Amino acid sequence: MQKAIDVIEGNTRQIITRLHLLFSERGQQDDTEYIRTIRTVVEAATEYADSLGESADTTRRLGSALFTFSQQIWLERLLEARRQEGLSADEEQAAYYAYYYQYIYENDEYPR
Repeated sequence: MQKAIDVIEGNTRQIITRLHLLFSERGQQDDTEYIRTIRTVVEAATEYADSLGESADTTRRLGSALFTFSQQIWLERLLEARRQEGLSADEEQAAYYAYYYQYIYENDEYPR
């Protein structure tokens, strides 16, 4: 069923990209709102793959790939915006914001 997983992943990446563009066009948005929306999309994709009889390992890899993709495009936009504002966008900042995204994704709240 590799073709089905490829289609699900491709479609979901496109949805994530479109949502990312939509949220980016709005300017200032709440990170938890954006990340919660993305998590919902990723969960829906993995649940659908599971309903097709895909193995738990396959659905886990799908969820992980979609999470990584969503985090990467969010992080790239954020770091570019920081650079344009003359703020730090080095590896330390990138590592912190990667942690920040993952924390919100997993816990549905800002890190303390």
